[in-house]
Amino acid sequence: MSDDNKPGQREPEGSEPEDIPGMSEEELRQKIEEQIRKQSVADVLVQFMASLSNLAYMKMGLTEDTKDIKDIEQARLAVDGFKALLDAAAGRLAEQDKNALAGALASMQLTFVKQFPAGENKPEEEPARDGKAPSGEKKQKKKEPSQADRTPAKEEEKQH
Repeated sequence: MSDDNKPGQREPEGSEPEDIPGMSEEELRQKIEEQIRKQSVADVLVQFMASLSNLAYMKMGLTEDTKDIKDIEQARLAVDGFKALLDAAAGRLAEQDKNALAGALASMQLTFVKQFPAGENKPEEEPARDGKAPSGEKKQKKKEPSQADRTPAKEEEKQH
């Protein structure tokens, strides 16, 4: 494990190309491609989720260095995305990785709630897309008559 990795994260074997002096660009490309082929999707997913977790904390604006990029919606998206990825992959990850990621998710969620108290924590209303309200429920729209409702018989009934 390198010094850059956090506890509980493991570095996949062969994840860094060897630095061989005098290696041509083509040889380096082949070496990197070979190492990519050896990586499992689970290892890449765990690495990505670690990056997503770091980004979530940055968007929470917890330090002097990150307070200028504090953004509740970006932080929420990062935490929700992390949870969705964990839910989707949990049964296919190593137990050690699953437990570490579940702990990271719980920590992120707790930090989010502390950083953005309940009044600030509500999602902003977004414009509806594809006829759905932000909650995912169908938005109530004024019903326009369908072609079947516009038949002459129906129009005549409306007039009486």
